[in-house]
Amino acid sequence: NNLNFYWNMNKPSLEWNLSVYQGEIEAGLCQVWGIPPHVEDLPTAPEWATVEWVGVSPDFRKHGIGRRLLTEQMRFHGRRGVKQMLLWNRSNNRAASRLYKSVGFVNGLELAVLEKESP
Repeated sequence: NNLNFYWNMNKPSLEWNLSVYQGEIEAGLCQVWGIPPHVEDLPTAPEWATVEWVGVSPDFRKHGIGRRLLTEQMRFHGRRGVKQMLLWNRSNNRAASRLYKSVGFVNGLELAVLEKESP
C-alpha cells in the first residue's frame, strides 16, 4: 500500500492541489483555492480558503485517503495563516458529509438549488 503524495501549487492563482498516487495510478485529489481576487481587499481574506474538491477513486475508498488529503491541506493552510475553510457539499452525499464532519467542518448556511433534468 505504497502511497505517494504530490503538491502542485500555483500561488499567484491561489490554487493548491494535493494528489496521491499508488504507483502510476492516481488514487485521489484535494484542491484548495484562496479567496478570489474580487474580495481579496477584505482585511480577513487571507484567513480564508475554499476546499474546491476532494475525490478518491472508487478502488481506493474507505482507506482514509480522503481524510489524509483534507487534513494535509488543512495543516498546510493553517501554517500559512488560514483560520477558516469553507466547502460546498450536496446534502445527499453522506460519505462526504461524514468525512467533513470528522475533520471539524460544521454545517453552515444551506442553499436550495433547482436542477434541470437532462432530456
